[in-house]
Amino acid sequence: MNIMKHKYRSVFISDVHLGTKDVRNDCLLNFLNTIEAEYIYLVGDIVDGNHDERLRDYIGSNLNDVIIREDTIHVTRDNKKLLVIHGDEFDSVVMTNKWLVYFGALSNFLKMRAKKAVQYIENFENAVIHEAKRRGVDGVVCGHIHHPAMKQVDGITYANTGDWVENCTAVVENKNGHLEVLHWANIHELDVQPIPAVAAATSKAA
Repeated sequence: MNIMKHKYRSVFISDVHLGTKDVRNDCLLNFLNTIEAEYIYLVGDIVDGNHDERLRDYIGSNLNDVIIREDTIHVTRDNKKLLVIHGDEFDSVVMTNKWLVYFGALSNFLKMRAKKAVQYIENFENAVIHEAKRRGVDGVVCGHIHHPAMKQVDGITYANTGDWVENCTAVVENKNGHLEVLHWANIHELDVQPIPAVAAATSKAA
């Protein structure tokens, strides 16, 4: 059976959290089996428990053409420079509570404090955008907060990949350099569980 391939120049995914009961393996496999891309970026939290913290010991390594980096600069087809970074380094909760790193508890931590989620996301976005400005790039692609987004702020492109637990989303670049958030479950009419209250609250505020 021939599978129709969706071709992109670049694909960015994050926050898969393999190993959890909530990961959407079916949705992710469907996505990976039907895409082709020149560049694929795994933008952190691929394995559950924020194991990326341990991968930092291997930064700079090349494992079968998979390069491990703290962050990198991606140049789009139309020559825009994008900072690609997971984003946990801007999260004051993780930075001040290292136990969250080992238990992967950030998502649950936020859900217990839904009233503060909107402000948290806004602060996170502002911090990431500030870093993009500081580095003199045109935009940033990040993850970490399970809140897919694509926006322009003060001339900076902010793209958040979302996740493969609640949203089944990725950021993709087409052959012309255009970026968009791909809601894979919606495109393919796959069954996705209802978005948790914290995500719903932030969506209404966006």
